[in-house]
Amino acid sequence: QHQFRGYGGREQEEVLGLVVMKVLVGLVTLVAAVAAVEPYFRMPSPYTYSCIQEKCIREEFNSPTENKQRQQQDQQKYTTLSECSLVCGQYGSMWPRPSGDVTLAPETTPFLPQNIRFTKVSASNPQVEEMLQEQAHYFQRNLHFMHPDYRQRDKEPFTEYQEEKYRKADREYKQSERRFRGDRFEDENESVARFDLFELSSKLRRQNPESQSQSNRQNFESQFRNQEQRRGREQMRYERISPFNKQQASPIAEKRSFEVEVTVTGPETQLRIDTDESYDLAVQTVGDTTTATIIASTYYGARHALESLSQLIAYNELSNSLQVIKTAKISDEPAFKYRGLMLDTGRNFYPKEEIMSLLDTMSTNKLNTFHWHISDAASFPLYSQRQPQMSYYGSYGPSKVYYPQDIREIVEYANQRGIRVIPEIDTPAHAGAGWNFGEQEGKGKLVLCNDPEDVWFNMCKEPPCGQLNPVNPEVYGVLKNLYSDILEAFNPEFVHMGGDDTSFKCWTNSPEISNYLTQQSKEVNSRELFELWNTFQTTAFAKLYESVEETGVSKQVTPMVYSSSFVKNYIDPKDYIVQLTEKVDSTEIQQYIAKGYKVVFSNTDIWSLEGPAPSWVSQASTYNRDAPRPSWKQVYENSPLDILTGLGVQNARKRSDPSQLGQQTPVDQVLGGEALVRSYETDAESIQSTVWPRGAALAERLWADPIPTPYQADRAESRMAAHRERMVNRGTRAETFQPEYCFQNQNSCYTQEEYQSRQEKNEPLTQATQA
Repeated sequence: QHQFRGYGGREQEEVLGLVVMKVLVGLVTLVAAVAAVEPYFRMPSPYTYSCIQEKCIREEFNSPTENKQRQQQDQQKYTTLSECSLVCGQYGSMWPRPSGDVTLAPETTPFLPQNIRFTKVSASNPQVEEMLQEQAHYFQRNLHFMHPDYRQRDKEPFTEYQEEKYRKADREYKQSERRFRGDRFEDENESVARFDLFELSSKLRRQNPESQSQSNRQNFESQFRNQEQRRGREQMRYERISPFNKQQASPIAEKRSFEVEVTVTGPETQLRIDTDESYDLAVQTVGDTTTATIIASTYYGARHALESLSQLIAYNELSNSLQVIKTAKISDEPAFKYRGLMLDTGRNFYPKEEIMSLLDTMSTNKLNTFHWHISDAASFPLYSQRQPQMSYYGSYGPSKVYYPQDIREIVEYANQRGIRVIPEIDTPAHAGAGWNFGEQEGKGKLVLCNDPEDVWFNMCKEPPCGQLNPVNPEVYGVLKNLYSDILEAFNPEFVHMGGDDTSFKCWTNSPEISNYLTQQSKEVNSRELFELWNTFQTTAFAKLYESVEETGVSKQVTPMVYSSSFVKNYIDPKDYIVQLTEKVDSTEIQQYIAKGYKVVFSNTDIWSLEGPAPSWVSQASTYNRDAPRPSWKQVYENSPLDILTGLGVQNARKRSDPSQLGQQTPVDQVLGGEALVRSYETDAESIQSTVWPRGAALAERLWADPIPTPYQADRAESRMAAHRERMVNRGTRAETFQPEYCFQNQNSCYTQEEYQSRQEKNEPLTQATQA
């Protein structure tokens, strides 16, 4: 009242009105802020879960049966299946299971993904630190994806961070262009691939590592230590649209903090065949703070550790929060160095984003090798700067071409996910599209048996046919150009040269071949055609290494080839790695081991993830497939070392003594394995359901290589079901392999055969299940 003394009635009313307006605005703002947090309600569940013999057994709350079982087993009761799955059994819901020591506490604690802080990141160089920074974002993104209300269409490949990195590289490039290019830059093409810009920024970092390291550390701290500042426009998109930011959660979860500490001692930024991928992970909860500590020799081990940490976390529908195992300790490393997936993009084209999604799920499963079968007789989608005619004539269309920028982005994305990329240009067979430009440009016939008017099954296994002309010298010049391009684009450790399905029918019926052999006073018979293949492969091998020398990109490149009778007779074990495509029971596998080859297993009867159906163009037996496509359990139980043991190879699981230099045992020759997707009947719309979850079964076989035991795959079934759900939550369109009922009632789904077997052996059905 004193404040308004001396004012007339009208002035007083205006002032009072202004005060009332401000109060109303404040109330509206408060109501809007409260309304921005969506209420959360879910029906309670009448069920509880107990971990009995590594299965989460569901019972009604306080039912007599449940009380009896818990008294007998002395098991803790869990209110949700997700909580029980996290802690039940030796490995909880981890996939692939660790190969070393694992300790998991039987309790969890709630938290929100917004409360995670990376409080320590210790790396030996700025590049490793930057890679860890991106992986930390990726880790957090996957935690937000765990919320069931996160929209599936928003779960795209994580390129948001890469785009910002490339923009930063672009700025650095423009600031330093004259220093590196001088006045010549003005005369050159100014469109530079984003990956090139990133490479240039890396060069700048190497020139001034001290200042760059300090800059990176400051940037990392601003990204993670100052979490309270990461709101609004500073948030990543996955955070802004996350239901965790929009819905109410348990007050207990809101006050809990989660700190992550990462130490990487090694400087490696490129995955090699001998890279140490091991890690140690410890989780400890004291009061309201959970701390995860990761120690690894390389970035790749630390990346695997973050993946394992994410698998110690699950969504809790009752508290609308996440939950993490209170205490855990894991020491882990892979059993095999090579854990791969082959994708054919020649028969069907896959957009870049779909390949990146595939890489994401591969990293979830700790697979580390993407074998890219780029071309086939049907199409040549790779743009070659030295030989642009190949994609001009050979692609399915201008939009279905992988340009150098696409390749480099995929390779960079894969490396960030802990995956090497192996390019393959299959020769001399599976070559057709693109190679038909030769006659138009005066190079003669580069490819044979590619006339669409010819009856295809007289020449090859599938249409279209096509096989390189080994007696035309121009072929090898084109091959060298292609090798140079892929070396520059991929910077690979391995280059796959193909070598499978060479057709003698094609060469026998080609006038070019018969005329050549006649001029050499040779007959057209099997022995001469074998020699012709050897001449081709020897020349192609030489051209590859000429490209290695001239490009100077890769310090060491090792070629790979598919197994065949040609390989066994001509290929030097010191020069090549052989990809074994023989069936599981083939005695030829033993012969490769006896001759000293280093091998990668890809048994086509088990690890080919799609089976050509008779409805396409031929019977399945044409493709070495006389059985339906394998189940995930068949994929899981296919062990390379057990195959060797079954074929009579001595000491198949015994590793060589490190003190005995030069000594090699069979297990040292087996680099690992690879599943195959040849895209006969798979494309971008069906690739994920074709690969997953069977590709995950392959991943655990190659990461942990569990020793065969009765009901081995059955015991892993509940973990596989939980992992399949995890992949789906991250946006993977994984195929289901059982009704959800079986996951929620883990002692109820079994076959008649299993029931009878267990009755005869007096074993409880809760020990394992089979859907």
